[in-house]
Amino acid sequence: ISTLFPEGHFYLAKDLRLFEARETRLTLYIMLLALLLAASCLVLAIIFSRRIAQPVRAFAGQIDNLNAGGTALSLSEQHVDAELNAIAAAFNRLLRDIEAARVRERNLIALASHELRTPVAVVLGAARIMESRRQLQADDARTLQRIIVAADAMAENIRALLALVRQDPGQLQQVAVDLHGLLEQIVQDYRLQDAGYAERLQLQCESAPALVSTDLSLVRMLFNNLIGNALQHTQGPVTIVEHADRVDVVDRGNLLADGGLMPADFRPTSGLGLYIVGLICDHLAWRIDLSADSDGQRVTISFTRQ
Repeated sequence: ISTLFPEGHFYLAKDLRLFEARETRLTLYIMLLALLLAASCLVLAIIFSRRIAQPVRAFAGQIDNLNAGGTALSLSEQHVDAELNAIAAAFNRLLRDIEAARVRERNLIALASHELRTPVAVVLGAARIMESRRQLQADDARTLQRIIVAADAMAENIRALLALVRQDPGQLQQVAVDLHGLLEQIVQDYRLQDAGYAERLQLQCESAPALVSTDLSLVRMLFNNLIGNALQHTQGPVTIVEHADRVDVVDRGNLLADGGLMPADFRPTSGLGLYIVGLICDHLAWRIDLSADSDGQRVTISFTRQ
């Protein structure tokens, strides 16, 4: 510091190293305190966010643990937060509506099956009586035999369908099913049914499936619905491709081109047939995959889930 006096200049020198050292330490302390405060805030934020999110996680766990096959399909409405209670109540209303729709569908199938039992039994009984009389011409006898075979198949389908909607595995018959022979029979039946089907329907065997232990009526119903649905809703060729572990049904239609690629997503407009296909695959623990593009759709039935 320099100051001018009458006598001359007065100079004052002071050592600032101590002050600068203290300033440096103070800055360091402030930075450490800021870091400690930031770390504390982060820890407290994590702790409190987890504590705040715990009811939401518990609620999500309840949703994950819902058992679609159980008798009580509902969420608890006794949460601490009123907002979660409101969400749970809305979920429960939706679940009740879904369950009511499922019950109506199953009751409809069961009722239809019950109502069909008697007329099918009457038709089959009358046909067998006519066959036993042996008074028909050869052509009429062959036609009558086709009626008997079809009525027998319908009776088996009704039995299997009732066991399916009742979820009663004891009513299903486990036999060794030759899928190749079954598919050949189904294709032949459709070709005899309509000359147009004979031109459109093709069966290809990339690798013949092995024998599958399952209910013959259910498997016949499954592929009848898939093939019949493809023939009725499309105009182009329908190809059934056999593999060792799966069967593909490929057509040139676009029934599912706008979505619904999983069994649970079958739309009502897809018909009761695909709904029954979904039930059968779910019961047999088979996997069904549907893919569609502008050219058509492919339905793949895998014999085991992956």
